[in-house]
Amino acid sequence: MPEAPPASEFPDDYDLASLDFTTSDEGGLVVGNAHMTMTEASRSLDPAAEQAAMTFANGHDADALKLLQAAVLANPKAPELVWRMLFDLCQFLGQHDAFEAHGVDYAVAFERSPPSWTSPDASSGVRPNAPLISLSGVLSQASAASIEQLRRLSERAKEMRIDVNRLKDADAAGGALLVEAIADFKRRKLPFFLVNAPVLASLLEQKIQPGQPQNESLWLLLLEAYQQLGRHDPFEELALNYAVTFEKSPPAWEDQAVATREVAPPPSARPPANALCGDVLGASADAFAGLSALASECDIIEVDCSALRRMDFVSAGTLLNLIVKWQAAGKSIRFIDVNALVEGLFTVLGIDQIVTLQRSKKT
Repeated sequence: MPEAPPASEFPDDYDLASLDFTTSDEGGLVVGNAHMTMTEASRSLDPAAEQAAMTFANGHDADALKLLQAAVLANPKAPELVWRMLFDLCQFLGQHDAFEAHGVDYAVAFERSPPSWTSPDASSGVRPNAPLISLSGVLSQASAASIEQLRRLSERAKEMRIDVNRLKDADAAGGALLVEAIADFKRRKLPFFLVNAPVLASLLEQKIQPGQPQNESLWLLLLEAYQQLGRHDPFEELALNYAVTFEKSPPAWEDQAVATREVAPPPSARPPANALCGDVLGASADAFAGLSALASECDIIEVDCSALRRMDFVSAGTLLNLIVKWQAAGKSIRFIDVNALVEGLFTVLGIDQIVTLQRSKKT
């Protein structure tokens, strides 16, 4: 891969999330827009790994699993990355029996021990199949793809966690998308949690005007935030104002609902600035603000990916955009403890060619 051009060659509106990513006839990745054309053919990725990485990134876990299982069935000596992706995916889906069965096949094919199953950390209180979705920037119609992925991921999840800490604003269209997703969770009796709900409540309180029947979805979203936080009195006051303003019955208080913590977790419990966690979907540059802050202060940026399960294509494009700028500024970037599925996506995009990737210790 050619060296990154100087920072001056990247205009302010440079955005890799909007690039056209295609595959060349030679099997390399071709990336192009008005500002840059890049062809990478130095490292070919196994077709099954590439397809599975993209399928998983798009939230189609079952399809990704079928692709990987078919690949190792057809070729027991499939590339190591294919096997590691398969083991990681079985782990994420909580499929212990399948993990062990594939482990036997791996041992026979390679005559060495397969990875070991890792039991979830009971002290964390997080179920092994509980995606953490981070919403950032403005919650609007442009968030439709992220919300759709959220709903897709919920189909196999036992609970959902939606981190709203990085939301800067919200409009009625975006509020409606999230309210509809939450209503779907409730119909299916799927537990869900608004992580950092005080941030969302504070944002929405500024947009609510009693007596003016506007932004109904934001009223409903604020009622949900109060419910999650266990704020009964503000909930009842807002519900009364909702009934008067919109002339319809408000949602009822749910006594059995699990309230999240009112206060932010102690600093020791917060992910460090250099950590990526959960499922990063539809992320804008705001989602990587901690890394950008480090890049402004340090020459070496080490990104802890031990708690990162998934990143979608748009988020990876946004991250690639930032990486290119950091590298052009002379920074060295290392991604530590990367799972095989994320590694596959990074390889598809050529990120592995411009940063140091240290694979997960689990597989």
